Amino acid sequence: IRTPMNSIVGFSTLLTSDVYSFDERKEFANVVQKSSDSLLVLINDIIDISRIETGQVHLVKKWVEISELCKYVFKSLELNVNNLKVAYALDMQLSTNELQVYTDPERLKQILINLLNNAIKFTEEGHVKLTIKQVANFDQENIGVSYCGTERDVLMFTVEDTGLGIADEYHDNIFSPFQKVENGRDVHGGIGLGLSIVKQLIEMLGGKIWLKSKLGVGTTFYFFIPVNGVDENKEGQD
Repeated sequence: IRTPMNSIVGFSTLLTSDVYSFDERKEFANVVQKSSDSLLVLINDIIDISRIETGQVHLVKKWVEISELCKYVFKSLELNVNNLKVAYALDMQLSTNELQVYTDPERLKQILINLLNNAIKFTEEGHVKLTIKQVANFDQENIGVSYCGTERDVLMFTVEDTGLGIADEYHDNIFSPFQKVENGRDVHGGIGLGLSIVKQLIEMLGGKIWLKSKLGVGTTFYFFIPVNGVDENKEGQD
């Protein structure tokens, strides 16, 4: 929190000075805006992780048309891809464009936005691709991921990029709170809460997340949620 706050205070002070030209002050204002955005993200992450760990996040599940949700998230981040060397793609492998999934749509959007933003931010060339695939009779042994749920029909999400990649020694701890990866530069910026929040939200939705990554080649995050994620317990209000 201290880093963006220092930028906001420092450059706000410079804005009041007549020593600097209009163009310089315009650049100062841009720095203040970007630092303010970063500070807001940090505060939201801190609030989210605190609420999750104290059991104060309650899912609000309903039937959601998954293709519409994914298209919305994909389009909302399209302007963030301002590098012509990066191809931004969406691949929906669904049995029908009107596939309904019982889940919390706002939390699923939060998960996808977090993963896609990371991929976009750290990919300088190549591609960022979101794939959604419907999987019937899910067999955890085929992917080597343990899954305690009883739901056999799942929706598999893949966020693939050709960015910086993550070294092997960080794979086991990447989803832990306050863990940041540094491969010559800070790969997962902020304070290291985003992926921890993503993991915990996915598990609350009844799913699982894991990754494959190679340094200098790219990273792929995989996660799934049950199609019919109906709980026996009554869903609360957030």
